[in-house]
Amino acid sequence: MIYVFICSFLCLNRTWETVKRTGNKKGVTADGVAVIAVLQRTLHYDCIVLVKQFRPPINGYCLEFPAGLIEENESAESAALRELKEETGYKGEVIECTPALCLDPGISNSTTHIVSVIINGDEAENTRPKQNLDFSFRNSYPSSYQLHFFPQLFFQLFSVKHVF
Repeated sequence: MIYVFICSFLCLNRTWETVKRTGNKKGVTADGVAVIAVLQRTLHYDCIVLVKQFRPPINGYCLEFPAGLIEENESAESAALRELKEETGYKGEVIECTPALCLDPGISNSTTHIVSVIINGDEAENTRPKQNLDFSFRNSYPSSYQLHFFPQLFFQLFSVKHVF
């Protein structure tokens, strides 16, 4: 039965739609970075920092990790800190960086480093952060988010426009 499925699959004529990054930058190990930033403050729950951004392909907003492209001759770690500062206003410290990963190989050849960052929310520069972008809104959710709030967060993350 598995053999028939494989044969049927291989015999189909398919047209694949793909997206390819063509800008090969010098001194860069991946196309971009995604930042998993944890905001730590005294007497508060640790929070995961997310950004709300409008995405034209879905004609709606998404909650995402801060992310962006790595500039020529820039390390993944410095790109992550730059993007975090631009998109959220927070200044953090890199804890860990993954090797280059392909997060959506079914459609794209784009590669990304996932960078873990800790933000000291008690530092003066992190108490009232100001982002440097006009089209994004800073949001943070406690990492120990209550289970009954997850349906709302799920709908927001997957760009459902109406929560029932």
